[in-house]
Amino acid sequence: RRARSPALNRVLIPPIAAPPEAPRSAAPFELNGATMGTSWTVRGFAPAAFDLARLERDVVSMLDLIVQQMSPWVATSELSRFNALAAGEHILLPREILEVLQTALTIAAESDGAFDPTLGALVNLWGFGPNAAPNTPTQSDLAAARASANWRRVALSGATLTQAGDVQLDLNGIAKGYAVDRIAACLTAAGLTSHLVEIGGELRGAGVKPDGEPWWAEIEAPPGFDRARTLAALYALSLATSGDYRRGEIVNGALISHTISPSTGAPIENGLAAVTVFHPPCMHADVYA
Repeated sequence: RRARSPALNRVLIPPIAAPPEAPRSAAPFELNGATMGTSWTVRGFAPAAFDLARLERDVVSMLDLIVQQMSPWVATSELSRFNALAAGEHILLPREILEVLQTALTIAAESDGAFDPTLGALVNLWGFGPNAAPNTPTQSDLAAARASANWRRVALSGATLTQAGDVQLDLNGIAKGYAVDRIAACLTAAGLTSHLVEIGGELRGAGVKPDGEPWWAEIEAPPGFDRARTLAALYALSLATSGDYRRGEIVNGALISHTISPSTGAPIENGLAAVTVFHPPCMHADVYA
């Protein structure tokens, strides 16, 4: 019998208006570390005299700032402080979390609540938050958590965020993508126009390598997925993948997803193992995925 031919890779290349300019007299570098419960990596090309130590400090400082403002696991973060407010109390948001929350609310409106940044109580209730409860909530607990979750109850006026009563923000579906964008902006401002930024599998690429090759990224395949690999050229483009196999939990023999449906208040059950989204800003790719 004739041997089965291996499947060919799929290659995705975004349209470009003109041939990209490759960096000259630049050497490759790589920086990496840990943040947001995962890892971060920055790859790029820089002139020989470039101060990579300072760049690394700037990246770490930016990541620490985002965690300090938006992490529900940090009791002193702006997000945690808001979630602990009594009804009618307010907090003044710094620029970074304000930008993220404004984007989250815009996409919540555009998607009619398919993305909702107020699912903090439900995330905890299903065992995926900082104050995680068992993965089998009672109907009364579920009803109470659902009552507090509605993006329309977010009272934001300028930079002032007022607690409407039991609103629990959760920005984990957007903050990582925002962090990728901020690091990419930092690299671009420093003149490093050829780079690839990655945090926990979410990526943003800019420019091309000295040989003209783009930054290639392979779309993550769910376990047991045996089809051809898909490679994407991340030229001025971001990629984010969301899958139930990443942070799911086995409860009573069944896998429950860490992605909570705003319409049901329960982990999604839509038959999809993973979704990958391309978008210029990684923050948007993160949300839409």
